[in-house]
Amino acid sequence: MSKILVFLLTFIIYLLFTRTVLADTIVINEFLANPSGDEAQEEWVELYNSSDTQDVAGWTLCDASNHTLIISTDKTNGATTLLNSGQWLVVYRMGASFSLNNSDDETISLFDSSSCSGTPIDSVSYNGSSSDKSWGRIPDGTGELQEDLEKTPGAANQSNPTPTPTPTPTSSPSPSSNSSQTSTKSPSPTPKPSTKLTTAKPSSSPTASSSAVLGENISSEFLSSPSPTPSSFQSPPSKVASILIGSGTVLMALTVGFYLYHQKVLNSSEIRKEKERFEDQDREQA
Repeated sequence: MSKILVFLLTFIIYLLFTRTVLADTIVINEFLANPSGDEAQEEWVELYNSSDTQDVAGWTLCDASNHTLIISTDKTNGATTLLNSGQWLVVYRMGASFSLNNSDDETISLFDSSSCSGTPIDSVSYNGSSSDKSWGRIPDGTGELQEDLEKTPGAANQSNPTPTPTPTPTSSPSPSSNSSQTSTKSPSPTPKPSTKLTTAKPSSSPTASSSAVLGENISSEFLSSPSPTPSSFQSPPSKVASILIGSGTVLMALTVGFYLYHQKVLNSSEIRKEKERFEDQDREQA
């Protein structure tokens, strides 16, 4: 009985661990819901694998209405269902009942079976899609979905470029204009050297304007500097996978240890009973 319990516990841990790893490494990475051509043929969903090679033949993509798109070689790029590590696999609709909304809420789910039942390997939701623009994860495999991307089926997703703000030029009075105004105000036909003409006020204005321009340049550089992307941090799914792998290993080790200890106790009990039986026989013979 104890052997059966140990086997069942080990098998359950293996199933949970396997499904967690699949859900963590194979994801819906990009999709085109509103192609410019025939939607029934040209809608597609791209999968991304960050782990070992996996054959996804017979897996199913489901929409919010549980219409299905079963993955097979006649619906994928390259006529293959193998999803290699660090690679992409594009699955085209090709007349399947599965379809993606252009303007309403929609959910795409990936199952490792031929139906839309059970727990999906991955699932994403969106609302509306622009013509010939895709939704995609940035960075691939781990990032959040972003919309209105330039479609890149079978390749890394590219974020939309952010326009750089242009600094607004500021005008400041030039020394020559101040000199003209000073000379105009002076009633004397022969200007005498005075502090008004040699004062440092004209030079202070350019200094202030240069400081303003410098401040705007610094602001523009600060605004245009790229912010850190999620790829610079370890993704939560990777942390979860590491924790689950460690937990699964510990549970399996504890299970094996419990089994060995139980066997040792049983053997000790049997040896003790056998010894008592022999002692009883010796006493009877004596």
